[in-house]
Amino acid sequence: MKKIILPYTHLHFIGICGISMSSLAEICALDGYTVSGSDVAASSSRERALLNAGIQVFHGNSPDNLPKEVPERDVAVIFSAAIKADDPELVEAEKRKINTFSRAKFMTLMSAGIPRRIGISGMHGKSTVCAMLAQIFRAAGAEPDVICGADIPWAGGAFINGGGDELIFEACEYKDSFLSMRPTLATVTNIEAEHLDYFGAIEPIRDSFYRYASRADSCVINVDSPEARSLADRLMHDNCHGEPYRTVTCSVSDNTADYYATEISFDRGAAAFGFAERGKGLCHPRLKVIGMHNLSNAVTAAATAITAGIHPEYVEKGLSEYGGISRRMEYRGTLNGAVILDDYAHHPTEIKATLAAVREMGFRFISCAFQPHTYSRTASFFCDFVNAFSDADEVVFADIYAAREKNDYGVTAHDLANATQNGHYLPTPRLIAEHFRNIAAPGVLLLTMGAGELNTVADILIGQE
Repeated sequence: MKKIILPYTHLHFIGICGISMSSLAEICALDGYTVSGSDVAASSSRERALLNAGIQVFHGNSPDNLPKEVPERDVAVIFSAAIKADDPELVEAEKRKINTFSRAKFMTLMSAGIPRRIGISGMHGKSTVCAMLAQIFRAAGAEPDVICGADIPWAGGAFINGGGDELIFEACEYKDSFLSMRPTLATVTNIEAEHLDYFGAIEPIRDSFYRYASRADSCVINVDSPEARSLADRLMHDNCHGEPYRTVTCSVSDNTADYYATEISFDRGAAAFGFAERGKGLCHPRLKVIGMHNLSNAVTAAATAITAGIHPEYVEKGLSEYGGISRRMEYRGTLNGAVILDDYAHHPTEIKATLAAVREMGFRFISCAFQPHTYSRTASFFCDFVNAFSDADEVVFADIYAAREKNDYGVTAHDLANATQNGHYLPTPRLIAEHFRNIAAPGVLLLTMGAGELNTVADILIGQE
């Protein structure tokens, strides 16, 4: 996001090693601001990128991390949704009357001058749709700014500093953070129960997505999700903006939607399909990424791109060239003929979709190592997790990744392993790596899955750690 103008000289990010926070920090450093930050669980790869950008990174949160040589009026503190109100740096900022912004509010401030802002929301597929759109716009010769929730290989990171006229970004629903954002075009991939530690039930989730979608000029909704279909119906019924507010629908299979897929075929899990608008064929992408869920993501990205004015020729080119993003069925190497893949799936719906896709790839044995992410999610969806791994030949559970939580729920990964058919419990990445070494052979898939630290298993196996 070039040419951003902020009334501060020093920007300090709490939780700076998170992928979205690190992207914002790097963008600000590129634009000439002095940037620092802290994180309690620093990612080595993220930290290296930040240090290379000239950003000072503190390990752990402390009041002493805030700049002291700069007048308070020239400092802003930005914090992620995972940071609590009693964080020592936030408390110190309030004490010193330093301006503070949530990540979402700060990104809105940064992007206020960009004419077109495309926000991608939904429980699943945000990063993939965001990166697919970046690829489509690139095919069309456009140069949007992009802030993605995963590294895009051809971009060399999770953000693209483009021309400043268009922004494609992820709009995260956790803690209603996307309600601080101001998209001109709001895309919804799907809606279901998630983040129940905050929302508690589905009704607040429905209301949150309605408020998000209704503040944009137009909205693209994938109606294959029942809750998303209800949102589309509600928006069209309420016509909350009156003319010219527009609700656009898309679907993998429903030809009553505005945009939909036709002539679908799969080759070793990857889809080729026609893309149509109300009975008129527009293009015929052939995907490189596998699974029905990625077909759904592609349809959503295509509908968003067409709504944004991109010609179908470039939709087909971009989707056909799209090669994936980090931690989404990411190829990490081989071991004794076995293939090592890593995936970010951490919700039962995502797990089922990913395993159904890899089952079509022809492996004779699929070993899935899974690290549950947060105690609250594990407790809320315990039975769904137990039933999510039917397409794996075995599943190995690592200890729950606590993230922002304490175990007030009385749930453990060992409980999951005992309740799951073909389930085993190995608490650490090193023990899982040892197990993978023992079973590695041609025709075997070694799959690590989860939003925590289980991607380090591949690092151990291929000698990067």
